[in-house]
Amino acid sequence: KDIELTGPMLIGSTFSENPLAMASVKATLQQMQELDLPGMIQKIEKVILEELSEFSLRGCGAFWVINLTEGQSAVGIANEMLKRGVLLSGFGSFVRLMPAATIEPSRLRIACRLLRTLLLQSYK
Repeated sequence: KDIELTGPMLIGSTFSENPLAMASVKATLQQMQELDLPGMIQKIEKVILEELSEFSLRGCGAFWVINLTEGQSAVGIANEMLKRGVLLSGFGSFVRLMPAATIEPSRLRIACRLLRTLLLQSYK
């Protein structure tokens, strides 16, 4: 954190010597230092465990995976969630939850309840 960002540090990258990109990165890191990220992540974990613990759930903090049962489609569930305004990723028999650390717990709770409904319907 004591190293100043300079152009040569990013040689060959998309952000190489781009002062706007470097300023954005620096400002983002400064803002992140002002947030209570550990506390925010704990709230995410609490909501996910409260809302989705009945499923085959594994993870911690803000990264979770739900193992689907046979016949459930992760891509199908992800597509249905997207139709409802919630972005999550699905692959094979896994649904991945990776909410932003800054998500409001009430909004996460709504998304988890939508997901729970789809999971109980065994959406295919």
